[in-house]
Amino acid sequence: MLLAMLPDADVILLPLAGFGGLLGHRGLTHSLAFAAVCGTAIAGWLAVRDPRVRFVRTAALLSLAMASHGVLDAATNGGSGIAFLSPFSDQR
Repeated sequence: MLLAMLPDADVILLPLAGFGGLLGHRGLTHSLAFAAVCGTAIAGWLAVRDPRVRFVRTAALLSLAMASHGVLDAATNGGSGIAFLSPFSDQR
């Protein structure tokens, strides 16, 4: 649940970055690449702590949980869109 809410931590940078750009709201933290990196990193940390953790399955599950935030945000009509392909593209 916390991982699915993590992308909205970008509101901390809102006064500096605004709504557009890489670090803006619904930018990098809402991207699929960011979800994959965070999910994989947390799965790796969990696998080191507990050898029973299945790394690939856990990484996929955590990445999907985090990516679900951007998909659900895309279903709303607020904001300037979601930068799903950030940092490779700024298109929203």
